[in-house]
Amino acid sequence: MGKARRNLVLMAKAGTVAMLASASVFTVAASAQASFTGNTVEGCYGIGWTRDWNQECVSGGAKKTGNFRTDADCNNSGDKTLTRYRQKGDGQSVDGEDCFTGSLRTLTTWFRP
Repeated sequence: MGKARRNLVLMAKAGTVAMLASASVFTVAASAQASFTGNTVEGCYGIGWTRDWNQECVSGGAKKTGNFRTDADCNNSGDKTLTRYRQKGDGQSVDGEDCFTGSLRTLTTWFRP
């Protein structure tokens, strides 16, 4: 193989690798950004991605003290529930149990004093 042809093959391979690497970075960044939220009750709500979800509260935390329950509707696997007792002002993000197959469809949050 001539030197010019070898350089052309190497440049084509390098271009292909660069294109695949940039596409995978874009895909990871895009999926990391895609989220949705459920209803908000007394300042707290569920936030979800494809299979992962958390129970979070708005800035300033929970508006009341009590039990906040978030139900995750998992497509093709059992539904998940997280109950967290929060003091007024608690704004900690709490990780819910992931949906293992399928995807997360809805999040519903409930409050009980």
